[in-house]
This record gives sequence, C-alpha cells and structure tokens, in this order.
Amino acid sequence: MEGLEVKEINKEIDLKYVKGFLSPEDCTTLVGMVGESFTRSKVVEKNEKDSGHISLESHETRTSSSFFFLQSQNDLIKQVEKKALRLIGCKLRDLEPLQLVKYEGSNKEKFDAHYDYFDVETFKEEIKGRGQRYYTILVYLLEPEEGGETTFVNLGLSFKPVQGDALMWNNLLPDNKGNPKTLHQGAPVIKGRKIAMNIWSRKHI
Repeated sequence: MEGLEVKEINKEIDLKYVKGFLSPEDCTTLVGMVGESFTRSKVVEKNEKDSGHISLESHETRTSSSFFFLQSQNDLIKQVEKKALRLIGCKLRDLEPLQLVKYEGSNKEKFDAHYDYFDVETFKEEIKGRGQRYYTILVYLLEPEEGGETTFVNLGLSFKPVQGDALMWNNLLPDNKGNPKTLHQGAPVIKGRKIAMNIWSRKHI
C-alpha cells in the first residue's frame, strides 16, 4: 500500500505487520488529545438484563485505562480512519469508534489472553444488530521502556511495541466463526508507559 510497508507474518489469521502506520508526530498528537481523560478499561460481558447484548464491566484480567474518540471527530481521526479502511477494505460505517488504551508500568498493567470476536451464542443479538468483530488493527502510539509485548498465544508469536507501527489480523475463519488462533494478550508493562490504539471493524454475518 502506498506510503505503508506491510509485511505478511501469518496466513492463518491474516496477520500483518504495518510499519509506519502513523508518524511519531501523529502519535504524540493523539495521546495529547486525550490528556487525563482515560478511565478504567472494561471487558465485554453478558448483559444479564438484556440477553444476547453486551455489557461492559471492569475485570482483573484487564487493568489498563481507555478512551474512545468520536467517529470522524477531527481531521486527524479522519486520516486514521481512512488508512484503516484502505487496509481492511471496508466502509466507515463498519468501524467502531477508535479506542486508546494506556498501560502503566508502575502498576504492571496488562490484558490477559483474550479474543476480540464475540461469542456467537452469548452475544447473538449484538452480532445480529451491529455485526461480528472482523479485523483488528493495533497501533502503538507510545513505547514502554520494558514489557508490554503483544503475544499470540496459539501461534508462538510476540511483538515488542514500536511507536507508529501496527499489527493487523482477521478475527474470523472463512465460515465466519471466531478463529481460536487469534488468542492474544498484552503482557504487563514493567517500566514506563504503553499507549496503543484499537481499531475494530465489524462484519454482518
């Protein structure tokens, strides 16, 4: 892709390493836009009051902090969205709002092994209404001094955060079922601070 160096890593999950997805200046600007507005990250849980839909809850498996941008809220966000759309090959309506996540080394913050796709039986109404999680693009905005690697547990692959670079993968199998080989984790940050951006697309199945 023009202006981006894309390297294929693994065909089983269409895992690619994208060098220079964002410039260092854009990374710094995005982090600055959030400032102190990060709040405790949440995980997707079953909504006991509205079966089939999702509920967002804090959990010990994910100890980071998060912030969601509004879709297309300014020119820089629009540029990021445009790059993601080109890489994934989808429409803007298929993108979730961009999410920043912050991991502090002082607290050894991390995200244990998880899938990005939704369990079909548990979240059938969410999938029916908004679609299944399709592609993930994980962009590193700030590198920690130590720790914070992204590891694909079932593939034996691990990546150290590099500012501006990104990982991209397909969460689904050809039959649109979740691909268990996408199981991944964010290792604890040991020293410094890690900030990344999650870009998720949806697919109606």
